[in-house]
Amino acid sequence: MARGARHAATVRAAIAALQADAPAHHMPALTQLVFHVPHKLDNPRLWDLMRRQLPKVVYANPQVDVQVAPTQPNEATSVRVHFANMPERTIVLGDKPASEILRELRTMGRFAHEQR
Repeated sequence: MARGARHAATVRAAIAALQADAPAHHMPALTQLVFHVPHKLDNPRLWDLMRRQLPKVVYANPQVDVQVAPTQPNEATSVRVHFANMPERTIVLGDKPASEILRELRTMGRFAHEQR
């Protein structure tokens, strides 16, 4: 198989994976995510969230503005969540696995969508 064909197959597989997960990650009331994370993602849970799970959320919610800011010394790793119809909320990431963070985000998103 030629290199271009392998690359195309990889891209197709990545897009198929994003499309398969899109309904589970759809949050219409979500407007902005601001991540406060260290420059070096040495925590495997944080790496999984940023490199594997966040692209799925962004793909399912193209209206979301995602920003990443470095943490300051003694600042907790967190994400500020902005909604169209609710005050912003903060999720402290700590040692939570990506699945738990996404569950919290979906719960907030579902509640915000019901408030409309």
